[in-house]
Amino acid sequence: MSITVGSRLVSKRYKIDWLICHVRGDISYCAYYDLNLRAEEDRKNKNYRKPTIVSVSKMADQIRQKRLKVEQYNYPTIITQSDEWIAKELKRSTWLEKRDDKFREIEPITSRAMIDQYLYGDGVSTEISGLIETSELKHKDQFYRYLNRFVFFSCVKNGLLPFKLGNTGTNYQMGEDENKNAPKRGPNGKAKNKKIRSKARAVTKQDTKWIKKVAAYIKKNHPNFKYQFAYVLFIKNYLSYQVVRGEGADKQIIRIPYEETRRISYDQFRYHFKKIIGRADLLKMQVGELAFKKDHEDKQGKSFDGVMCANQRYEVDATVLDIYVRYPFDNSGRYSMGRPILYLVVDVYSTMIVGMYIGFDGPNWQGASMALANACLDKVTFAARYGLRITSKEWPANYIPREITIDNGNEYPNNLIRSVLKSEIGVETFNLAAVFRGDAKGVVERKFGVLNEKIHFLPGAMPQAPRRDEQHPSNQAELDYDDLMQEVIAEIIHHNQSADRTKRRNFFAISNNAGITPQDIFESSIREHAAKMRKTTEEDEAKVRWAFMPEEKATVRKDCVFYKGVEYHHPYFKKSNLYARARHHKSFPIIIKPVRDWVDNIWHKTDEGHYIKLEAKNINNENPLLSHHWETVLHLLDSENDLKHANRNNALISKLHWDSVTEASREEKRKELELIAPNRNKSIQIGIKDRKHTQKMIQTVENVVGLNETLSTTNTSNIDTSTTGYLDDNDEELYGD
Repeated sequence: MSITVGSRLVSKRYKIDWLICHVRGDISYCAYYDLNLRAEEDRKNKNYRKPTIVSVSKMADQIRQKRLKVEQYNYPTIITQSDEWIAKELKRSTWLEKRDDKFREIEPITSRAMIDQYLYGDGVSTEISGLIETSELKHKDQFYRYLNRFVFFSCVKNGLLPFKLGNTGTNYQMGEDENKNAPKRGPNGKAKNKKIRSKARAVTKQDTKWIKKVAAYIKKNHPNFKYQFAYVLFIKNYLSYQVVRGEGADKQIIRIPYEETRRISYDQFRYHFKKIIGRADLLKMQVGELAFKKDHEDKQGKSFDGVMCANQRYEVDATVLDIYVRYPFDNSGRYSMGRPILYLVVDVYSTMIVGMYIGFDGPNWQGASMALANACLDKVTFAARYGLRITSKEWPANYIPREITIDNGNEYPNNLIRSVLKSEIGVETFNLAAVFRGDAKGVVERKFGVLNEKIHFLPGAMPQAPRRDEQHPSNQAELDYDDLMQEVIAEIIHHNQSADRTKRRNFFAISNNAGITPQDIFESSIREHAAKMRKTTEEDEAKVRWAFMPEEKATVRKDCVFYKGVEYHHPYFKKSNLYARARHHKSFPIIIKPVRDWVDNIWHKTDEGHYIKLEAKNINNENPLLSHHWETVLHLLDSENDLKHANRNNALISKLHWDSVTEASREEKRKELELIAPNRNKSIQIGIKDRKHTQKMIQTVENVVGLNETLSTTNTSNIDTSTTGYLDDNDEELYGD
């Protein structure tokens, strides 16, 4: 039993349908929406109201008494999709602009502290009054409208997308260029009575493209800029013409701006420039990257600051292992796949390793997401995949954390991933560890040293001080991917059950005689804070995979879902006529979530919000790709493409060779037939069946003679009586008496 963001509490008897949209763990309160009331308001086109606050303990009592049943609410699929997919595939780029405009206005009151103050404290009326002075929104109701919608969709930015617009267009469209421009809008709000002296024209789509180019150039080359400098740069490059004055050595090229009616004003330029760049990027450009991270981003303390129990914060990091891995698809020699990347996920409170993944690219988010998904799922099936039998008690790590800390690198996720994790599985915080601060991820960093000590004793390992006369360790690789996974999993379990963490024991652990290992501390804390823990089940696998894994594109074909050379299938695509659509129209893309270490399955979220698990096709159990890592599969598929290319060349050579061999015989036969008078008959020849029967009898004789010669028969007199008689009959038929 767990109450998390996205939980849906229902009761048919009491006609209750509540959505938990926010949880504050430190005071054990949560906020919920009445979905029945919201459905009625939605029909009347009313705005979202402020959610209702209630004690978590009261909710828990209702659940324990079975008055309420806990389900998971499925948010619209679009709120978990990337901006690129929404803009390019759904053709909804204007939705993104509307969303960003709304979020930009309420962004100062969307922080965790401000949301807590709004829902559980004194409200944010004072803050909104301050924002109105500099905002385009002039009424508090407008702020509350967007803020309540933001809270309803679990504080996810994509919740501000205008879902109801559908096929509806906007009332005002920019002109394409100066010659096809819309009339300029008049002054609004407080400026409606102000005398406007500017004769500038309206902004066009071409202007916004030019502004984007100026913004990109300034971000790269002039971070410490002024708006006036950017405006002059814009006019100089796009809204001016050049005049040549003087000749020879006195020649000058002068740029002159267009007349005012053909330009946009400074205020127009500044508005659209700020809209394109965004407040955060502007601040980053003004103070610099390092200063922005130091003074304006959320600061991260030491690894254990604020961590009160197990499963509260997970750290993830990666390192290159000092060992070479054998390539599994070749037995002619000991070929190596190179040194793999090890990703570890560690529970900060107990220091127990709760998840891992070994890949061959990165470090990147794809590998980190695999490790994080592994940290939330059951380990028994995972270990069995690599031939290691364990019980759930030997590695009891299948809980969803509330916070995740990763390295602050460009290869790691953007705000979309944060939104997906919060809306799908209720991960409340995604921390980015500051660059050049090892203390921010000190727990997981120290685990790499422990595991590398084990690795150095395995075949193919890198020596700490290699000699020049020694054979390179890549030539000594003996362990394939599955073998290495066995070794690492076994070492992780050993570490969890043997490391000394005496100082981690709190009063509850001591009073209950808990052990001193990381696993003992983890399990003790889980028992102490059971109400806050969310343990995953087999049914949660799809949701966890979907939350963590980066999205990829697969193609629906007439008979399968095709992804990177592998064919997948699920009955859903047959029942929903998607295969038929691909067959009779054309193939089309869908969003899927693959797993990097297992080619057998991929996941897809349907438009109805349901998760489906696709299986790789395996006709007659002859698919050689099953149960392998994606890196090895992609290498094999690439090798097969080389073989196909070579085969096409060989086929061409073979075709020309055998055509040349038969061409001389055909030419000789053609010349022989030229001496025979041509046949002028148009109907079918007479006697074809008789001649066919005669040829059949001749071939029968030739086959018998050939068989006797093969069996080394000395003379035809050894042939038995029945055969001799048969041959005599043939002779009489062919040649007569």
